[in-house]
Amino acid sequence: MADARHDESTVRIAVEAPPPRVLAAFVEPERRRRWIRMPGSGARYEDDVRVGGTDVATRTFRLPTGDQRLENRTTHLLVSERRLVHAVAALVDDATEVRWTEQVSFLVPSERPEDDLAHVRGGTRLRLNGLAAAVAP
Repeated sequence: MADARHDESTVRIAVEAPPPRVLAAFVEPERRRRWIRMPGSGARYEDDVRVGGTDVATRTFRLPTGDQRLENRTTHLLVSERRLVHAVAALVDDATEVRWTEQVSFLVPSERPEDDLAHVRGGTRLRLNGLAAAVAP
């Protein structure tokens, strides 16, 4: 198994539209499909754009080696007029592999910002310690 690679990027663009109209392009399915969609045709979409909601897009591709199913899941963590935060997972052929990757953004600094990442990492390790018990018969 290859090691996970981590990276980040920030892209900024100027959009000449008021914030509510920009938000609509992200959250209204008919507007979003104009620019966010699975390639080709025949994809299925389930839309739940609210805090805690998950959008699911699936499509099966016909390849010379057999069918391949692609699923994108977007879970919305924050939805407001001026900020969207969501997590995206891409699944290929329903494969089960546990690889825990977190990207953390601290939007408001804590009293001890030097400790914030250590707290996140420690909490993740504690959570994963219980995984074996959770999957046991």
